[in-house]
Amino acid sequence: MHHTRTIARFEYTKTIKRVGFWIGTLVVPLFIAILGGVIGYSGSQDAGATAIDSLTDTPVAIIDATGSLGTSSLPANVTLLPATTSTTSARELVRSGTYDALVTYPADLASSSAFAIFARDRGVIGNGAYQGFARSLLETQVRSALDDPLAQTVLAGTVEADATFIDAAGERVPPPDVGQFVLPLVGFFMFFIAVFIGAQYLLQSVAEEKENRMIETILSIVSPGALIYGKIIGLSVVVGTQLLVWLGLGVVALVIASGTILDLPPLPLAAVLSSITPLAILVTVLCILLGFLLFASVMVGVGAIGTSARESQQLSAIFIMSAVIPIYFSQFIIADPGGFFAQFFTYFPFSSALIIMVRHAIDALPLWQLGLGLALNVVYVVLAFFLARKLFELGMLMYGRKPSLSDVYHAVTYRSSRG
Repeated sequence: MHHTRTIARFEYTKTIKRVGFWIGTLVVPLFIAILGGVIGYSGSQDAGATAIDSLTDTPVAIIDATGSLGTSSLPANVTLLPATTSTTSARELVRSGTYDALVTYPADLASSSAFAIFARDRGVIGNGAYQGFARSLLETQVRSALDDPLAQTVLAGTVEADATFIDAAGERVPPPDVGQFVLPLVGFFMFFIAVFIGAQYLLQSVAEEKENRMIETILSIVSPGALIYGKIIGLSVVVGTQLLVWLGLGVVALVIASGTILDLPPLPLAAVLSSITPLAILVTVLCILLGFLLFASVMVGVGAIGTSARESQQLSAIFIMSAVIPIYFSQFIIADPGGFFAQFFTYFPFSSALIIMVRHAIDALPLWQLGLGLALNVVYVVLAFFLARKLFELGMLMYGRKPSLSDVYHAVTYRSSRG
């Protein structure tokens, strides 16, 4: 036990003292913040309004054979030409520079569903703005010309449903609290960050030490079990440190940006926290911890039996993909959280922790299934620790050669007298 603590402390301090570790820890959230800000800002902009705004100072001529446009409500940069104007002569006005664009709405627009644009080239993005401008202008004019307020409201897309749902007993089901999904969503990202980034620490650590043969010297001092468990514990704490830093920076950035950069209302942090139950926190933490320890143990075993760091990386991809597979079935799982796919992935080792977290968030996991799922995850982790140690011992004996399935079987069933 003393050796395990010593190795865990050494792995932790060695990693966090690296400049590269802190550069990666700080650069990743900065990149995500910038990317999220750009996506959030872009998503908050109305496409039609953006297209019109980009052409505010651009002279545009319109020939409206439908008669739906009125001059009184057109933007200042738009000139409505007589419907009898020749298309050829109007295009000459664009060529001469009088106008930058000509939009022609034909009389049979209702049946043809097409209009024509003749404009000066503004590049791929600018040319797309012409189309957005012409389409939005037509929609706005047609909607404002309707006498029926109901038709205007419906076509504007502002109608919202006030829905009430009842359970099997006929009682009203309260609307879902958005705050209850915040914790699982954060846990979802933390889980994958831990698996994709953190588990690689273990894979790389074992593979590199095996390649440079330092492992033989280390094993002359400590037992394989103490070395493996020490590495897993130490580097798991490294991942925990990294996740806590990212989580803290993320909360601070979101609180600051919610009322400024993203032009969102201030984050109702108190309301979100009040909707998070102690059980939800416990389930999320346990799922992240157990799921990560499972993959961490697998990475140690894979790193030990690979003949090189590159080969170990290739082998690990198989297990990483097993954690991603449930995402492709997420539509079926959410649509039928008690169905076959949900049940299967709830107990499948490499997806169990993630699916338990998701199903618990949407109140689709009975307590007995929650208890069974968490208990199985503990069993999976214990078995993974055992297999990681056995594969590590096997890998140390087979330098330069990848073990066969027969070798793995004999290594797992062999009882070592050394702890």
